[in-house]
Amino acid sequence: MAAIRYRADIDGLRAVAVCSVLLFHADLGILPGGFVGVDVFFVISGYLITSIILTEMERGQFSILNFYERRIRRIAPALAVVIAASIAIGWFVLTPYDYRHFGRSVIAAAAFYSNFYFNSRTGYFAPTAETQPLLHTWSLGVEEQFYLLAPGFLLLLAHARIRKWRMPIFFGLLILSVAISVYGVADGQSWAFYLLPSRAFELMIGMALALGFVPPIKSTMTRQILGAGGLVMIAGAALFYSGETPFPGFAALVPCVGAALVIHSGSAEDTAAYKLLSVRPIVFVGKLSYSLYLWHWPLLAFAAYEFGAALEPYHRLGLLALAFALSVLSYFYVEQPVRRGYLLPTQSIVYGASAVALLCFLGFTGAVHYFRGFPDRLGPEGAAFVRAHYDDSGRRLNLKAIGPGEVQLGYDKAPPSFVLWGDSHARMLMQQVSRLANELALSGRGIYRGGCPPFFGLNEQQRSKFRKCLPLIEEAYERTRSPEITNVIMIARWAGVAEGRLAPGDEHKNRAEFARLLRTTVEKLLAAGRTV
Repeated sequence: MAAIRYRADIDGLRAVAVCSVLLFHADLGILPGGFVGVDVFFVISGYLITSIILTEMERGQFSILNFYERRIRRIAPALAVVIAASIAIGWFVLTPYDYRHFGRSVIAAAAFYSNFYFNSRTGYFAPTAETQPLLHTWSLGVEEQFYLLAPGFLLLLAHARIRKWRMPIFFGLLILSVAISVYGVADGQSWAFYLLPSRAFELMIGMALALGFVPPIKSTMTRQILGAGGLVMIAGAALFYSGETPFPGFAALVPCVGAALVIHSGSAEDTAAYKLLSVRPIVFVGKLSYSLYLWHWPLLAFAAYEFGAALEPYHRLGLLALAFALSVLSYFYVEQPVRRGYLLPTQSIVYGASAVALLCFLGFTGAVHYFRGFPDRLGPEGAAFVRAHYDDSGRRLNLKAIGPGEVQLGYDKAPPSFVLWGDSHARMLMQQVSRLANELALSGRGIYRGGCPPFFGLNEQQRSKFRKCLPLIEEAYERTRSPEITNVIMIARWAGVAEGRLAPGDEHKNRAEFARLLRTTVEKLLAAGRTV
């Protein structure tokens, strides 16, 4: 590897980025815009990769094979371990239908096109996103696609005939990427979030620093101000952005420029920002950042899939602690041995091992598709249920999605006359209800989300606890007030709600709240003329 000067503050900046993402994904309400940590990572990647390539070019040592060997050593081993662990957990947690779709995401993540895959599947902030164990690998897809293009782009800029035009070409492409991103965001397109053309400018901001397109800062005071200002920009975006912020577009410039200011101002190693980010514990977290990023999301996603809204903040914090422990093991026993050549000592072995791993993941994807999610792991009764309720392509029978958390039930050529509303237990019965409704030429709507009891009248504390359920409640309220609706069926895991999720720690108060909410909801529906 080309020797570029190690900077502890960049590892510290990685720590800031990964902690922002972790706190956002843990849904603790602390950093509603913590997803901008990924954008900080993009700037860092653009800066470091460009610095390495330029250093090797200047020494006449650049090799495409060596470059990709280092990228494989850096990224593939820990990713392979996390994917394998996710396959194992999914065997015990995911339904056959979901395990089958998870299998498709496995090969997408392993082959670094998961940003394309998830762009076609779910929005990053959509309710369904939180139970996709490999969703976070979309950012690795963006980075790897950048790595495919970066060497050729830099070689082009270094060409004698192009050299005098390199700044106009570079900034022209950067501005074009911003424009594509702004257009996609304004048009509500999910590709603006997931795909490289609308994200390239973030990596190019880091590239601009490495290419020397930004003049050095000579004044110590200016460096101090810009370094502190960069941290404030990142923190401001993490604190004040949210899933409702149009993103990336212009909004992404705030954390990206902030990251660039921190990197650029820290080159002389004399700013307060540099010294803060270079504190050893922060640097250590930064060194773990890749493994931390890989491990945290599958743990949270599988837990959300299994327990839904029953997950308390302390559960999520516990999962982050587990992710930290796993990342320490992953860093010392997977990442470092491979990067230093103790494992996979030669280039040919690296490429060969990568090909074998990719073939294994491809084989898993093919097997889980062919065997329809392996329903026999559920036992004879579970397997029979799956075969009765899924068609040959693995789709749930007769349930047409109308919107997030809403499906068509029964006869689809008549206006809906009933609503079936509830949590995952309601979803479990929708197949039978839809079949019966179809036989009777009745049409209905199924509205559901795991862990979301069908209640109106949540108080402020409960609304905070069940905030992911609020869009569903609003949808149910609108649906049940439609004049053609005559019947409302409410189904939920009532015991779970009655025994401690509304007022944790106070059994009597919880039961009283359960009774109040159930009574309030039923009375509202009856007052609207509905049969409950």
